[in-house]
Amino acid sequence: MERFPEKLKLARKKAQMTQADLAERIGVTVRSVTDYERGATVPRAKKLNLIAKALGVSTVYLTNDAIDDPEFGARVQQKMNQ
Repeated sequence: MERFPEKLKLARKKAQMTQADLAERIGVTVRSVTDYERGATVPRAKKLNLIAKALGVSTVYLTNDAIDDPEFGARVQQKMNQ
């Protein structure tokens, strides 16, 4: 079981994005993304939704430690974001 910071980093790398790329897409500093990936801070709900959308994963996948499948809920999340 992976935690949010590890899932975020894996999803970002799978999306072939740098921390700077993700930061720009969601409107935060690179430092914020670094802090999310280190587990120093947790994004608020609005930013979490933007992260999920940018990376093509669901917020449920990112936040639920029991879910290891990055595809879990992604289609539902994408429909909600349209």
